[in-house]
Amino acid sequence: MLREEGNLRVGRNRHARLDVTPDARRQTVHSSPVTVSRHPAKRAIVALLFAKHSNSGSTAAFLQLFFTRSCGLQTATPSGRVTDRLSFVDNRMLSGYIGWFLFLTAVCAVLVIRSRSVNKEEVTKEFTEFRKNFLIVYLMAMLSDWLQGPYVYKLYKDYGYSKEDIAILFIAGFGSSMVFGTIVGAMADKYGRKNNAMLFGVIYGLSCVTKHFPNYHILMIGRLLGGMATSILYSAFESWMVAEHTSNAFPPEWLSSTFALMTFGNGIVAIAAGVIASAVAGLAGSVAPFDCSLLVLIALTVVVHQTWTENYGDRSVGAGLNLQKALDVMQNNPRVLLVGLIQSCFESAMYLFVFSWTPQLEVSLGKIIATAKTDKADDVGSENLPHGLIFAGFMVCIMIGSNLFGSIVKNKRPEDFMRAVFALSSLSMSIMGVSDNHVVQLLACCIFEVSDAGRT
Repeated sequence: MLREEGNLRVGRNRHARLDVTPDARRQTVHSSPVTVSRHPAKRAIVALLFAKHSNSGSTAAFLQLFFTRSCGLQTATPSGRVTDRLSFVDNRMLSGYIGWFLFLTAVCAVLVIRSRSVNKEEVTKEFTEFRKNFLIVYLMAMLSDWLQGPYVYKLYKDYGYSKEDIAILFIAGFGSSMVFGTIVGAMADKYGRKNNAMLFGVIYGLSCVTKHFPNYHILMIGRLLGGMATSILYSAFESWMVAEHTSNAFPPEWLSSTFALMTFGNGIVAIAAGVIASAVAGLAGSVAPFDCSLLVLIALTVVVHQTWTENYGDRSVGAGLNLQKALDVMQNNPRVLLVGLIQSCFESAMYLFVFSWTPQLEVSLGKIIATAKTDKADDVGSENLPHGLIFAGFMVCIMIGSNLFGSIVKNKRPEDFMRAVFALSSLSMSIMGVSDNHVVQLLACCIFEVSDAGRT
């Protein structure tokens, strides 16, 4: 079914190539009309929140071209077939997303510069080389994980699965991480942390491969493998580093600098991963970020095999005994149990956010740009939402929150201000649930991500 709009023919098929005459294309590039509701309030929202920025100057032209190519405005199907479509997200709305991202980046940069310590530790050359090798591997591992974040939901949706089907896939991944997480530490101690790190590369790589198959059962296997790999990611690498640090007789106080660089580097890698994922998805489809992740995982496994030495923990302690000790500690120390419950509750909210931000923002964007005669709001929003750019912005928000937390904790105890942080997180999640305004939802997401940095 086609609807005539001047020289532009808009079809129902999301992946069909739009038939646009040269005159219509030039007119759209220069005037950039946007199809919105005739309701004056909605027109005012679009005009106010996505105000048109000047396109003059080489810098603006470069940003426009780069983000148009990289943020999903020129996209492809999961199989890689590029669709040359005229997005409803025109220059004004794209400028709004770019301005939002650059503003967050500027705020983050100011906070990072202000929080940097002027005192530099004097370390040995051996320690510098050791730390450099570890950080390269660690950041590659985090990059492989972050690259998959922006397009997990969209890939499943592109394969035609409903929100309920996708929810089951997400639950399977989270459940796999929960179950496997109880034994991964003992496995690393017994069989070696280097081997465990390489196992991470293999398992997560296989999970990426499954994303090429639209079969639900294969995708389910991929989610289970991904959950197992995530458990290794957040245990084996750090454990190997601490053990090697100790065995090399490096001073314990040097550990703090390594952890600080891990946190800072992880934030930078997460932001870069969002932009990279958008760029490759725009060129080769929603599965392309997973292929990039696979390449990073292959390189990581090779580097670990060639440069790391093996170390072990207490090889006599089994996973069951570790779990029993943890239960005994919680039973004997109620504070540990309470901290665990608080952490679990916030992690649950975070996992709900991970699942819901994509469909929420797609639908709210679709309501702005869809009319009664066009596609459904979630379809239009899915095609036009710059998933990777928004994901990168969320990662900037986490860095902002991390730096704010570091500044506040110097003067106040966490228990004195974390109540307010949790209340702010609850408010932001509530706003996401009750508001259908795209920008209000985006602002609520940012607030949640800023507060999310304080959960650890």
